Amino acid sequence: MKKRILSALTAAAATIVSASAFDVKIDNIYYNIINGEYLEVTSAEPYPDKTFYPQYGIPPAKKTITRYRDDYAINDYSGDIIVPNSVEVETLGKRLEVRKIGHCAFFNAPNLESVTLPASITELGNSAFAYSSIKRLDMGDMTIEAIIGGVCYACRELSEVILPESLIYISESAFMTSGLKSITLPGKVRGLDSQVFAYTDLSEIKGLESVESYGYDCVQKTKLKQIIIYETIRNLCFSAFKDLEYLENVISMKTDPEDFDILSYYSMDSVFRNSNPDCTLWVPDESLELYKASSRWTSFFKDIRPMSQLGLSQTAAPDSENIRYFDMTGRQVDEPTPGHLYITDQHKKILY
Repeated sequence: MKKRILSALTAAAATIVSASAFDVKIDNIYYNIINGEYLEVTSAEPYPDKTFYPQYGIPPAKKTITRYRDDYAINDYSGDIIVPNSVEVETLGKRLEVRKIGHCAFFNAPNLESVTLPASITELGNSAFAYSSIKRLDMGDMTIEAIIGGVCYACRELSEVILPESLIYISESAFMTSGLKSITLPGKVRGLDSQVFAYTDLSEIKGLESVESYGYDCVQKTKLKQIIIYETIRNLCFSAFKDLEYLENVISMKTDPEDFDILSYYSMDSVFRNSNPDCTLWVPDESLELYKASSRWTSFFKDIRPMSQLGLSQTAAPDSENIRYFDMTGRQVDEPTPGHLYITDQHKKILY
């Protein structure tokens, strides 16, 4: 009889533990203990094992996106969260490294202000911050190479993201429908997946000079006024630059207008679908006739001009430490930004 009672109590205890979405709570952060070896940041609520962003889908209108989902439990993370590299787990009698931000860890948190992640984090779960009120996300100390899909989907108050220098790839819908207006990509980023920045108010993306691939609807419905197609770009997916109503200028740095790996079955009309049809395409002077003779480019661009008409003396800054740069208002700039126009102390107007 005693054995039966003990077994029943053990089973009941196991049920209680398994119903919880976390193993331990330390300094107001919830963790799962993974194989007794490391910690995963999680939430107090057991959210379903699914993503909370529409893959290749149409997002809800901006006015209907709130900072939380009222059809799911509210996440109680609030204020400024600094995730530590490691934590002392008293029940185990040892310190464990914090290596993972779990699926939906900060999902649906309406009072979250900011999150700073440590160098120990090697994995971000999908929808980790989706539908939260996060305003600032600092991943600068991390060494991850990829950001998973939907990580900050529908974070309408997000205004600042610091990305890790190790980053190479940003996956689908990572910042879709967020509040971002400007972002700087690290120099190693090579690929932007589908809908990464779609339906944001982005008017500036710095650091695109190393990007080789743009996915489906990558910057759809943003406020970008200028796009630079660098020599590094190899793949332009269908509708990559779709619905850019504020677009004014496209600058192609490619001397060969056909120099793409994946574009053979796409025209620029499909790449820039429903974008401002009156925008101007600027091309290298020596390639002007090649662009005008390419049906791929003329399918969308009716106004194709040589870069010299921009007043550019050259399309890249000289490799010299002695040159001083000034913005278009005449103010000296200590660190010029790639893709921007400057005047040098030699009275040359350049695209840095």
